[in-house]
Amino acid sequence: MRSWVLAVGMACGLVVAMPTAAVQTDAHRDVVIDAPDALVSLRRGALDLGTVAFAQKAEHNAALQRTIGWSSIVHILTDALAAQKKADRKSGVGIRFVHRLFDARWLTSAEARFELIAVANRIDRAPFAQEGCGETRLIYRLAYTHGALASRLPMTVNAVFRQPGTCFEAWKRWPWDANRHPELLLKPDGAMAPELLTAEHLIAVEVNLQSVRWPSTVQPDLGGHAAYLLRVLHRQPNGTFLPAPMENQPDVERLQRDPLLRTRLLTWLHDATNLQAIDAGTALLPVEFLASAATSVAPRGLARLQNRPFRQVLSATELADLDLRRFPHMQTPNAVVRRLDTLSCTGCHQSNSLAGFHLLGESTQGIAVGRSPFLGHEVAARQADMDRWPEVPPTRRFESADALDLGMPNGPCGLNGQGVPCADLPTTKLRCVQVDDDEMGVCLADLGDIGSVCEAGQLRSSARFERDSIAHKTSLPCPTDAVCNSSRAGFPAGVCVGSCANPPDGTTCTGIPQLTPFNQCLARHKPFADCVTSTAVNVLVRSCSAQTPCRADFVCSRGPQGQGACMPPYFLMELRVDGHPALR
Repeated sequence: MRSWVLAVGMACGLVVAMPTAAVQTDAHRDVVIDAPDALVSLRRGALDLGTVAFAQKAEHNAALQRTIGWSSIVHILTDALAAQKKADRKSGVGIRFVHRLFDARWLTSAEARFELIAVANRIDRAPFAQEGCGETRLIYRLAYTHGALASRLPMTVNAVFRQPGTCFEAWKRWPWDANRHPELLLKPDGAMAPELLTAEHLIAVEVNLQSVRWPSTVQPDLGGHAAYLLRVLHRQPNGTFLPAPMENQPDVERLQRDPLLRTRLLTWLHDATNLQAIDAGTALLPVEFLASAATSVAPRGLARLQNRPFRQVLSATELADLDLRRFPHMQTPNAVVRRLDTLSCTGCHQSNSLAGFHLLGESTQGIAVGRSPFLGHEVAARQADMDRWPEVPPTRRFESADALDLGMPNGPCGLNGQGVPCADLPTTKLRCVQVDDDEMGVCLADLGDIGSVCEAGQLRSSARFERDSIAHKTSLPCPTDAVCNSSRAGFPAGVCVGSCANPPDGTTCTGIPQLTPFNQCLARHKPFADCVTSTAVNVLVRSCSAQTPCRADFVCSRGPQGQGACMPPYFLMELRVDGHPALR
């Protein structure tokens, strides 16, 4: 029984059927433009963040700060960071602090800027649009150049625009082969035509920011810890922006202290129409239940209670009276709660993501595959829908980010007879092992392989996510010629690595910095890249590509010869807030 097969989407929206029209074509329409060459072309087309979101071109963040819109957003973010620092006396900017905070000065620095990393056609979000057909999203990543040093930082800003007109008109506007011909977007009749990127069509500015990171030496059970600040901001009549209710993100604190509000939530959940929408992935939680601020945490995804707001306020026993027999994607009360959590913003951002992000863009410095495993899966499905539409209505199976590579080696499986079992392979016997999540396990061979999990336990997680820990720890075997790099060394759930001699298929040799000398190097204020190079030891790891993603909590980094190598995200400079040059 596939009771854990859940639906989730970027910005908590999913693909659904749309109207048909008598048009037939074999041409290909990319739904996400993120090829590096294509982005260069688009950047030259006046698609900087200042122009599209704040009506003023800005080459860097000091200029962006002179706009009333960005200035108001900076104020909101700096207040949130200041509150976090006040609540945590161990936190501060720089590696000398135990808990390393994001340096808010990057938001207004002339050395920093927001780089366009992708343009996404979200016609699949048509069911959530009050008018028009879905959205066009421009995704920007914070970057800097400081003397001879240059990097990106773990922050994205999305400018979300309504696609006006009918779905057929929105479909026609999107160009063929957009990653090869992005300039078509800039033509007068294209989706990026200036008259479509106006305040009238701007729905929101969305922010995802790594606010703090703890190294694995501070949080060894989890392989480190990071928190991500999430905000959705709406433009006000005076041009400023204010936080808005976040789609399907329940306000846990209010629901826990207000029993009447919680009762209304349970009533809403027992409505047959709402249950149908939850199963279909098109549910919208009423505004009265929603939060206007959220924090997600990594690693360990949905095993951590902070990323599961519905589980914090609902119990399966309260939903035991639901008749779920007709719902293909949630057939137990626990599955209903988990499905709701994957529709929330925090659950969405931490489902098979890249350290809390689904789209980071390729980079010459470290990231070989800029899409998360979940987004890669989702884009393939959306792509197929776009290529068939409008002649054939889109139909596809809804799957959770947790359901990638279902039942395959190192892929997810259901525990305790719930959900998808491990596959019965002719040459490899797999068993479903609880690694941290109490609902979803990992399919592992008896001796594992290069890249496999090698540590397991039970994640003790609570609303005080800073206290999350692993209990009942056990070691899992690696191949005879491999060793386990542990969570304590920064590898969440451990990873089997081997010698670079005679690498088998599916592996690659790459340098991994040794933890103690690496941290000592950073403490001497040496450049991050130099510390990586000077302390690295070559080992055999799992290779990766867009077609063969890494397992949860690992990122496909760019190896010495450009090959993809699975690495913990915080080993990459651009995915951590610490180790960057100090601003004056």
